[in-house]
This record gives sequence, structure tokens and C-alpha cells, in this order.
Amino acid sequence: WIWLVLLPFALVNKFAEFGVGTWWEDKPQPVLVFAMLFIGFIFSSIEDIAVQIEEPFGVLPLQLHQRWLVEDAEQMKAMNGFVDGVR
Repeated sequence: WIWLVLLPFALVNKFAEFGVGTWWEDKPQPVLVFAMLFIGFIFSSIEDIAVQIEEPFGVLPLQLHQRWLVEDAEQMKAMNGFVDGVR
């Protein structure tokens, strides 16, 4: 996050001369804002993917699924005992 906060200060010199010699030279140039939004979105997405790859079981709600599987297994055992008792 620190990198994304400090990035505009590094890019302001690069984008300061972006419109020199063009017809929009005297108009406001929101290029830096759009560049920061795009770069921030890309890097935040990469960070999220990295967290999910690093700890895939830490971010998934596996305890809920485990509880459902245990309940289903118990229901199948109960149904198997019922079917065996009918025969």
C-alpha cells in the first residue's frame, strides 16, 4: 500500500510533459489520475491473487463445507441403517 501511495509523486514528473506541444496543452490533464487508478487496480488484483495462492485454505470458508459434509455423512449412515432394517 505504501508503494501505491507514493507512486503519484514518482509519476508526476513523467506526466508533467505529457501534453506539451499538443492542442490540449492549456487544458487540465487527468492522465495521472487515470494512470493511478489503472495501476492501483492491477496491483491490488495481483496482490489478492497472490494471497489466495499463498494460503488457499485460509481465505476459503472450509469449516462450513466440512460441517455440511459431516451432516450429509451422518444422514447417509442413518438412511443406510433404515434401509438395512427394512430388508
